[in-house]
Amino acid sequence: MPSVLISDIDGTLLYKSEVTPEPVTRALDDFQKAGNLLGLCTGRAVQGCQTLIDALPPLTLPSIFFGGALIWDTGKRKALKSMPCDQSILEVVQAIFEAYPSVSITLNTEREGWTLRTNKILQTKGVLYDRSSPLITELPERKQKILKVLLTDENPEILTEIKLTLLDPTLFHGVFASRHFFEITDSKVNKGTATQHLFHLVPHLKEYKVWAAGDAPSDAMMKPFVDAFAAPVDAHPTVLSVTDVTFPSAKEEGITQFLASLKTQ
Repeated sequence: MPSVLISDIDGTLLYKSEVTPEPVTRALDDFQKAGNLLGLCTGRAVQGCQTLIDALPPLTLPSIFFGGALIWDTGKRKALKSMPCDQSILEVVQAIFEAYPSVSITLNTEREGWTLRTNKILQTKGVLYDRSSPLITELPERKQKILKVLLTDENPEILTEIKLTLLDPTLFHGVFASRHFFEITDSKVNKGTATQHLFHLVPHLKEYKVWAAGDAPSDAMMKPFVDAFAAPVDAHPTVLSVTDVTFPSAKEEGITQFLASLKTQ
């Protein structure tokens, strides 16, 4: 049976890089040429992935961005499904800005991103697109459809406190993408529900064995909606606890070994 891979990017395909290593690119190309399907599932913005996507072989599946808030056809460069936050997110952002001066705040629409405040974590560990988003001094107009808010802080407990005190769970979903990076989306948005939507958009996926791969708690939310879940050996412990298969770290381009193993199934 042919396979589908829905893969996270940072920590899974890439390790602290904006460029896919040549062996990984070749392995992804070979995987698709063998009749398998490939899509990305990331917390990144579409525009923050465009250079990477352009360097890869054409993707055979739509991809998931903003932690599940957008499903995007990378070939036609158009949205297939978009789930923006409730407009009250701007009041939440203002409250975070005033009460937590150490926290960086980046807001994203489908095609634009802005940083209300930056910090050392964002500037040293964030992806290029987030690091270089224009700095603004006022919140965007309410008519802007915010798909994701990214928060970073040196102290993860501050991000947890924000989740518990400022995020209404009936309106917003908050999840750690990594230890110091926290993403806010609509309450019905996560990588798992986005994967479920992908099955509705691409009905013939049921003809494949569907794998998801990732290293963060936000990635593990895909597991209930796929046939099997894989993770690098240095994934977050909560991810490893639900993983069906592990592969070497992205530091070692481990995804290539995982893709090779799928050829034998």
